[in-house]
Order: sequence, then structure tokens, then C-alpha cells
Amino acid sequence: MQVPWLVQNTLKRGKAFTVQGGKNTWNNVHVQDLAALYLLLTEAAANGGAGADWNENGYYFCENGEHVWGDLSRAIAQKAKAKGYLKTDEVDDLSNEEVTKLHPFGHVLWGTNSKGKAERARKLGWTPKHEPLLNTLDSLIEKEAKALGL
Repeated sequence: MQVPWLVQNTLKRGKAFTVQGGKNTWNNVHVQDLAALYLLLTEAAANGGAGADWNENGYYFCENGEHVWGDLSRAIAQKAKAKGYLKTDEVDDLSNEEVTKLHPFGHVLWGTNSKGKAERARKLGWTPKHEPLLNTLDSLIEKEAKALGL
């Protein structure tokens, strides 16, 4: 949700943005890879636990790498400009107050850090199969531009 909303708000305002410098880092994972982990854990539960960790050890991370929000915003700006959806590939740096005008949780969505490793998930046999985030930006920009009527 975070990246589509970032693209959507970038296209709406006509210029890319970061939050307070854009140096913060998040993990990312394709939603279908996340669903595959849910399915694997559901199947393990249905089989009496089947090698998965549960209770206090049953917290699983799901990731296929990480990104720095500022780098991602710059990549979106460059690609959207090349496609003719933006006039500039410059990136504004917004304050928490400014970004919450774009989305009420914008300061959290794009202005915080969240890091983890999918170690337990990989021990269960889960591996990401879908494209990394940066490889999906072109199609995501096209999808959001179409939804906005651009």
C-alpha cells in the first residue's frame, strides 16, 4: 500500500517528495510473496504446527530486500518524468505536517524506519518469487496514472 500511495500522491501533486530528508529505510516484499508465507504458515498450523515457531516465537518477518524512501522517490520521479507524467524529476523534502496533508499517516508511511529479516520464514522453506520492488515501478506508475486519468 505504501508504494502505490507514494506513486499516487507524487502524480497528484505533480512532483515527487520525501519526508524529512528521505534517509529512512524499510523492508519490502511483493504482496503475493507475503500471501505465500501466510499460506505456508496456515498449512503448518493445520498440520499440528509442522516445524513452525508459535506463541512467543511465532512472529514472522516477510521481506525481499529493503529500500531507502528517498532513493525510491527519486526513482519514481525519474520514471514518471520519462513517461511524461511529471514535468520534473526534482524531489521536494516535506515536513511531517506537510506530508500529512497528502495522507493522514504520511509521516509514518514514508517517514519512519522498519527493518527485519525473514529468517524464520526462510527456515520454513519460504522464498520470494516475485520481482523486486524497483522492477515493478514502471507498471505501478502506469497503473496509478491510469487510475488518476492521466
